[in-house]
Amino acid sequence: MKRVIAERKLNYSLKNEDQMRELTILVFEPVLIENEQQQTMAACSIEYDGIEFAYPDTYGMDRLQALDLALRSIDSNMEVLKEKYDFYFSDGDPYFEEEDKF
Repeated sequence: MKRVIAERKLNYSLKNEDQMRELTILVFEPVLIENEQQQTMAACSIEYDGIEFAYPDTYGMDRLQALDLALRSIDSNMEVLKEKYDFYFSDGDPYFEEEDKF
């Protein structure tokens, strides 16, 4: 069974809608795996519970690199998702700062 080692809870709505929903980003403990060349690597999983978004496991040469790469992927994934959703922290503050419009 995979073990959650970190999570972030956010609220979100579809663009131009007011109905708020919950999103939980779950980071799972990296696990060691062996590849076809019998070399040990590690994989780290992230799940986005609350929206339909699947992201493949992130691989690294060890658990630390797999975790680092997985955590870095969250920001880029959120950038992709913000095209469809507005995200907020639990206190109502926007997840993304508004960009200056000049």
